[in-house]
Amino acid sequence: MQLAAQSRGVFEVPGEDNPEPELHSYDEWSAWSDSTRISEQEDWVDAFNLPAPQAAPPVDRWQRIQRWRWNELREKLAYRYFCWRQDTWSDLQLVLVVNLTVITLFGWIKSSVVDVLDTTLVHTGPKPFWLSIYEVMKVVFGQDLADESAGVAQQVFSVSVAIGGLAAFALVLALIEQVVLQVLDDNVKRGSRVFESNHVLILGWCDSQRDLEVVQKVVSQLCHAYEAEDGRVIVVMTQRAKLELEALFRRILPAPQRFGSQLVFRQGSPLVPADLRKVAAASAAATVIVSDSSRSPVEADAEAIRAAVLLDEIMQAVPEQSTARIVVEVKTVNALSVLQYSCSARTMALHTGELNARRLSRMVKHPVVAAVTYIVWNFSMRPQVYLQRLRGFAGRRYSELQAYLPNATVYGLVQPAQRRCTVLPPADTVLTDDDEVVLTRAVTLPASEAQPLAVPVPIDLGNWDPATFRSTCFLDAAISPSSSLGAVVGAATSTEDPDVTPEDRALQAAAFGSFNGSEWGARPGGRPALAARVGAEGGQAAYMFVAPLQELSMDDACGPEAVLICGFPGEAFMGDLLRELDHGPAALPAGSSLTLFHANAPEGMLERVRARSMLRRLELRHVSGNPLEADEMTSRLDVTQYTTAIVLCDQSWVDPDLDDTNGIQGLDERRDVLRLESLILLVQLHLRKALQDAGYPDINIIAEKVAAEGQTRFEDRYRLPIGISVNMTSYSGKLLTAALYNPRLIMVYAQMGDACELSVQAAAALCSEDEELSYWQLMARAASVGRVLYGYYQVPDRSHKPIDFIINPEGMEVRSRKRRWNDGRTQLILLEPKQSTLPRPAGPSTDAVRGLERAAMVPWGPAKTPA
Repeated sequence: MQLAAQSRGVFEVPGEDNPEPELHSYDEWSAWSDSTRISEQEDWVDAFNLPAPQAAPPVDRWQRIQRWRWNELREKLAYRYFCWRQDTWSDLQLVLVVNLTVITLFGWIKSSVVDVLDTTLVHTGPKPFWLSIYEVMKVVFGQDLADESAGVAQQVFSVSVAIGGLAAFALVLALIEQVVLQVLDDNVKRGSRVFESNHVLILGWCDSQRDLEVVQKVVSQLCHAYEAEDGRVIVVMTQRAKLELEALFRRILPAPQRFGSQLVFRQGSPLVPADLRKVAAASAAATVIVSDSSRSPVEADAEAIRAAVLLDEIMQAVPEQSTARIVVEVKTVNALSVLQYSCSARTMALHTGELNARRLSRMVKHPVVAAVTYIVWNFSMRPQVYLQRLRGFAGRRYSELQAYLPNATVYGLVQPAQRRCTVLPPADTVLTDDDEVVLTRAVTLPASEAQPLAVPVPIDLGNWDPATFRSTCFLDAAISPSSSLGAVVGAATSTEDPDVTPEDRALQAAAFGSFNGSEWGARPGGRPALAARVGAEGGQAAYMFVAPLQELSMDDACGPEAVLICGFPGEAFMGDLLRELDHGPAALPAGSSLTLFHANAPEGMLERVRARSMLRRLELRHVSGNPLEADEMTSRLDVTQYTTAIVLCDQSWVDPDLDDTNGIQGLDERRDVLRLESLILLVQLHLRKALQDAGYPDINIIAEKVAAEGQTRFEDRYRLPIGISVNMTSYSGKLLTAALYNPRLIMVYAQMGDACELSVQAAAALCSEDEELSYWQLMARAASVGRVLYGYYQVPDRSHKPIDFIINPEGMEVRSRKRRWNDGRTQLILLEPKQSTLPRPAGPSTDAVRGLERAAMVPWGPAKTPA
């Protein structure tokens, strides 16, 4: 009101000139107030004295469309070029081609147009085209200055014009440089808009080296997964510089190793909608969100959930993207239910920490799981798990399928109609058209070429009675369980080459066979009573040069397990691991014990971990000490009392202040990861040396591996002394890739270790010593006793030779060739049903894969093919 009055040159206040009226009722006061308010608003508008807005001139709609199309075409051309461009050499090639094109074009114009139209020239005949090019180059690269005989004025004028021209040319060059730098900055450094559809999108933060290695693994696995389909477009957006990622992947994944896939990198944040639109998130066929390891688990899940909600909303606005899927890596159990509540059915949460913990728990009793899961859940290896529909097999029984598939191993069914995934289903299960067969086949074999035969392969079981199936001992039956290992070495090598070392003799004698605890005396802890000590002939515990007991298949008959866990990786993962060991699908036998050995334990840590893992069956104790100090390990622990030792990366090595709320800075760079790798190896060596000093055979040692490069013989799963090396970062990337490729594969993974498990059996379990059988016959014999022959391996005859695992032998010729399997060195890998199931805890489920039917089967029904 005051501003309006001032604009009229008067500052009005109530007074003698502007008396307030006498108001005798509320209605009168209300009417006066309304009129005053209207007057004030009119005065306020008049104070600005704005002219009335004029109608905008009509814009031709066709012009707008044409302008938009030209802009989009220009952006698409720039996108295609910068996808092709790799470095400055690419720019040089483009400039060279453009210059040659321009010079050639002007040479043609001069010879065909200018010279023809110029009547002052004397035409003596056709002029060579090269002379026209040469004249153009003279004008481009030279200065047409006056001759020496010209006057001073002409010379000064020529020089002045040349200087002015050079100055103008330099200015133009500077301006062009600015434009070029801006274009390079927009398209090379940050990256322009992505023009793709039906591509695979990887989103992450990559503030830590762990996240970067997960992204590397996912990209590498996707390139192998789509090799049979000539590759896919893979778009990666992280907060790391685009040029940095391009240079990194050119080094670690050169073009020949991408198998036709095209990699596109962009810098941006998964939490910014504009950045999501820049990478065409709405048109992506599949998207994975990699969790942020530089933050605490709760903060990382909060970021992942927000990114998932943004993606889900963007995709819901595009109806044709109804089959697109979003895979979100989470670190806490609570995030599973939150994502299910906040996102549509296209979003699938994957708790990689719990899945890694389940794999570790399976290795304690079934160590062969380490080698097999590394092979079949790895697209870079030849055999891989697939789901495939077999058309025309409706009405057939499950037991008939294997004879039609000479290039695959069948071991399960996914039945969408019943919303069920079953590994090792009953043999008389009848198939429908919508059922998908769970099988292992070659990655490079397209689904179109993996079709069943028209006629099944006839298989003769031979002289075989399923009732004779047995689990044979891993030592020869003639050797007494009470024999020392030194005696075994001597007995086994009496007729061998005298040049063979004692370690090689022990290897030939002991081999890698299966083990049934009922056939052996066992020392406390459930392991076989081989030898209390090894004499001087064996030097270091000779059994360490054989396969340690982690390669054997242990069952509950062996008694309780005593597990030592060195290092504390954090409450979240430790809670997941203890829960799996206590009451998960691969839980330890009742009465087993767990010992946590680490220093710098936060106050109340053990109580929180116990509450998080809901321990009910295992005995848990904590021994304070530094695993990096050998003296503390040997003085506070009796390593000979443990059957399994697990070495994990301690939280204090990564985050010295033990406070993840302020960020985790110990994994930022590659050198940090290599430092942690050295610390883990040191703890493993302390354990091995302590066992050697005590004269005991090697125990089952499972060590975490945090670096993607560099491997010693203590971490190599194919060299002796064998230890299990578990790279959980790499395995998380493989699980994320499997979920991207086909989400129902995770349902298959969930069944492994729950309803069935892998075991190692000597070949004598399925054939006699003198029999010559084909692989087909071995598979049929295994099926007759409810098992699946998954593969085999042979014990090397020298300790320095690698172990060669053969999973899913392919082809009619290979499977039909007869050979002597029961040769003392061949061990069979069988997939067999579990004999018993453990009771599950009451209350809400904490299983990462339980309830995945909603996320894995609804969006992609039987009629829809995964991307």
